[in-house]
Amino acid sequence: MQSMHHLWSTLEQSPGLSNILPEWQRRLGTTFDVARSLFRPTNQRSSSFPCPSPGGNGCPRRVVDYGDNEIIAVCNDENQYCDDISLLPNDIIIHELDRRKLADMVAQALGIQPAFTPLEGFYQTFMVGEIQQFGSRRFPVFLTIQLNKGAMRDVTIRLLTKADTPILLLGGTKNMVDLEMTDLLARHKSRFVPLEDLLIQDDLGKRLTEVISARVLLYDFLELATPDQTPENTSEYFPTPPGAKWEHFIFEFLADSVLNVRCKGVKQPQRLEPEHLGMKRKDNGKPTLQWVLLMALAVERGHLSWESQHANPKVKAQKQALSKKLRRYFLLDEEPIPWKRNPDAFETRFVLRHYISSNYDWLKNEWKNLEE
Repeated sequence: MQSMHHLWSTLEQSPGLSNILPEWQRRLGTTFDVARSLFRPTNQRSSSFPCPSPGGNGCPRRVVDYGDNEIIAVCNDENQYCDDISLLPNDIIIHELDRRKLADMVAQALGIQPAFTPLEGFYQTFMVGEIQQFGSRRFPVFLTIQLNKGAMRDVTIRLLTKADTPILLLGGTKNMVDLEMTDLLARHKSRFVPLEDLLIQDDLGKRLTEVISARVLLYDFLELATPDQTPENTSEYFPTPPGAKWEHFIFEFLADSVLNVRCKGVKQPQRLEPEHLGMKRKDNGKPTLQWVLLMALAVERGHLSWESQHANPKVKAQKQALSKKLRRYFLLDEEPIPWKRNPDAFETRFVLRHYISSNYDWLKNEWKNLEE
């Protein structure tokens, strides 16, 4: 996979984010074929055409449409230094950056619901979506393409004021952010992420694709925005790939304190213990009741009804705590263990392999703590 730094830096040097395709191709060079899908035609046509040998008051060439698809780019210099160039109709159609498509690609990379919204009064600034903090707080994600650091700083200040909450701000490259702006964002528990860290060229060199570490960036932002709600006893997280859902996961207990987790798109299974998920008690080092509940779910083949021997009125509270910790560790917003009316039971969205505890009496005794 290759960086698309040249694409993002080119956009930062392109007022209006629009131009004719031959000019986009000239500016983007070898990255044009990959970036081509990000540009869409407008209903505007250019009245000029770039000159391959600029050097005078006559540049660039003037476009003359003679009709019947006969279009010529002629030299504007009175001495006519350059030859005429025959053009195709598509050569002079202005193509602009498809902002919605880019925003949707960014949302997919971050694993959030796309919600493209241009911001009125902000130059080339759009809302991408929101990061939902486990069903409660929401943090906006903005994308902006600015031409210089001063403009970037002004937009950042206005966004922080408008949002009145921590934000994740996306831009083209790191070049637009200086130490002063980094400190400004940090004071507001916010963060800047360049597009070059989210979208890169795939191994075949044919399209833009997500960087797996995009989820790491998202986790780091949440840790900054809500330090009081980060997982306990661990600074780790699961390498959940972009676009993953709970249905892509397989959980399997290998022992009472060892959980093996596989996910579509992740090459190696992850061996997890209670401390990885923030489910280890500080006072005695034993697993918390959330871990016990997860084991009980495995014993019951992934569902827990009120007819289960493990069910009681306090299960719901522990189930909510378990869901919260799972969403934190696996960086997914969706509820992992929803209640289903038919049958009336909690059921895991992920595959949870059947498990027979090697110390079933211990499991039953731990579960009794809920009734105290």
